[in-house]
Amino acid sequence: MSSLELRENCLGFEICDGEQLVCLYRARWVSAAGAAGGMVAMLDHPQNVRHPVTWFTRKNLLGAGLLMEEDLEIGQGDGLKLRYGLGIFDEAVGGEVVEGLYEEYVGGE
Repeated sequence: MSSLELRENCLGFEICDGEQLVCLYRARWVSAAGAAGGMVAMLDHPQNVRHPVTWFTRKNLLGAGLLMEEDLEIGQGDGLKLRYGLGIFDEAVGGEVVEGLYEEYVGGE
């Protein structure tokens, strides 16, 4: 991944060059543009535990880091429901496009 873009609490878009700068960062969504083109965006749902999620990134790896900050206890017989959206783009798009996708995904929640 050549760059990552994330959104945090409506403060605006922040571009981070390199996965280490985004790893352990909390945000509603994160996107990564590939060096050869294309882009993916992962969207955290507001009903997920620990929303906004802490993102885990490494070269060619992007995911939710639910256990990055602390353990998560789930009681015996209890379940854990998680929802994430995924956007796949043929070319890199701006943060406004991903934010629009996020708003559509959460349905105005």
